[in-house]
Amino acid sequence: HSRTNSGGEERWGHPFVGSSGKVAIISQGCSGVFKERANPVFEAWGNEMLRQGKKFVSGIYDLPKRYPVLSDGGQVHSAEVGAQAVEYYYEKWGDPLKAVKHVFSELTTEAASLFIFANHPGVICFANSNQHIVYQKNHSGVYLSITAAGLPGNCGMELPCNSVGLITPDEIR
Repeated sequence: HSRTNSGGEERWGHPFVGSSGKVAIISQGCSGVFKERANPVFEAWGNEMLRQGKKFVSGIYDLPKRYPVLSDGGQVHSAEVGAQAVEYYYEKWGDPLKAVKHVFSELTTEAASLFIFANHPGVICFANSNQHIVYQKNHSGVYLSITAAGLPGNCGMELPCNSVGLITPDEIR
């Protein structure tokens, strides 16, 4: 999605892709009720990803201090921190769902996030906290949105809030 006047230009538009190109994320949300602890947690994870060799494309150095600031001085989009961390653990473990569960049990925000993995076509992982993800499957495929209004026929099934899961053409886990 595009960015509003919150800053970041096209560098903060979604999707964000991990440094190795193995994971992509789209996410809708904000730090919300987790605001007081969100930036320090994202900064710690982002700095660890820098130490692990991950490269952030969203780093901007001249914004008011509203977003995670990493040790190199760049403010980065929190969704990119999530993409880099999920990719790191995915590369380590080879399990998309395990990587998303591990990272998003720590990186709490009020957000609905979807992940795809280059080596797992047809698999979408999700993490949602205090946000909605609505699912629909029909003869054309699987659809996901943050509102039923974004789905064919304006209807679908809401996935459980505050959950992490995996979706394929045949199952939801």
